[in-house]
Amino acid sequence: MNPYEIDVYALIYDLVRQIPEGYVTTYGAIAKALGDIRASKAVGEVLAMNPTPIIVPCHRVVMSDGSLGGYTHPEGVRKKAELLRREGVEIIGGKVNLKKCFFNDFKLKIRPFEVFRDYQKRISEKIRLEDYDFSAIVGVDLTYNGRYGIAAVVVFDEKGNPEYVRYYSKKTLVPYVPTYLAFREYPIIEEVSRDLRGYLFFLDGHGILHPRKCGYASHVGVELDTPSIGVAKSLLVGNIVIESNNLAKVLIDDEVRGYAIYDKGRASVYVSPGHKITVGSALRETMKVKKYKIPEPTRLAHYYTKLGKEMFKNRKLLPERLLETPL
Repeated sequence: MNPYEIDVYALIYDLVRQIPEGYVTTYGAIAKALGDIRASKAVGEVLAMNPTPIIVPCHRVVMSDGSLGGYTHPEGVRKKAELLRREGVEIIGGKVNLKKCFFNDFKLKIRPFEVFRDYQKRISEKIRLEDYDFSAIVGVDLTYNGRYGIAAVVVFDEKGNPEYVRYYSKKTLVPYVPTYLAFREYPIIEEVSRDLRGYLFFLDGHGILHPRKCGYASHVGVELDTPSIGVAKSLLVGNIVIESNNLAKVLIDDEVRGYAIYDKGRASVYVSPGHKITVGSALRETMKVKKYKIPEPTRLAHYYTKLGKEMFKNRKLLPERLLETPL
């Protein structure tokens, strides 16, 4: 099964359609059915985008303590309560008694996050923490407009100067869930980066500094078979060991998986190798291109995602159409 073809949005809507009238379920129960409780917040965000609230009865999804949660309707939670009461669900003190009407008998052919974890395991086995040559560097970042991801890929010349930026947008199939970012963003990056193999990719995410040693940057590096570095603004996992005023090691199981770089007493970025580069070289290459808090490749890519989003809104950037602009 190709994990990039799994439409998690569609699976969530299908699960909600299975809830019978007179019953409710929780965001967490749906997340567990999908294969990871950490998807609970994403379930709520997906239901907030529900295009057919009558066909997909998202009013039947409540919080784990029985409270109603949100509802995207002009009347908000009041309308949600009205719909539930009309279907025979008792609400007392703003809460549903889950012991009386909880539904959890979901039927689905696949658990997407189990598929994703299995795929990450296979990717992690292909990671090479050795230094490979690279021709130049690339900075990658994405932003979103609804379900559409908008990528900006800044390509630098051999002297380290930004040469051109590529934009690409595509509808996403996977909402954001921590530790699974690559399944949301790689299908977009692949379309715009196929001919950039051999460049060193800087990505706004983690490399091996990840619970399954297969973060976003590692995933992209292996799939594109190119050197890659993860430069993330927050820490997913790991223990910090201070080395100096501006540097700390990040360890997992006593193994150095990356470094935290500090600015004015606060960690500004967490660096870890993705693929085809060592931990030490990932830090050195990052320091070479770090003018401000964020390394220049991803800082510039982030800046151009804002322009890309404006072009997308104004239909100057069309879905699945590559746009390249010299810098």
